[in-house]
Amino acid sequence: NLGELNLRGETGATVIAVIRDGINKISPGAGYKFEEGDTVVLLGSAKKIERAKEVFQPGENVSGFNP
Repeated sequence: NLGELNLRGETGATVIAVIRDGINKISPGAGYKFEEGDTVVLLGSAKKIERAKEVFQPGENVSGFNP
């Protein structure tokens, strides 16, 4: 879940929304459980976003990054 991932603590990036099956979940809480296929919307500097991308899909090319 989001709390266990500790994304902000580990990367500095903040999850501001998750899109699942076309439905937006704004400001998901610490107990939010990610599922395969979720689109995660992040807030942070380019460096923080790059670190966060590695957490979600290490070694894979992740699209949608807009510096």
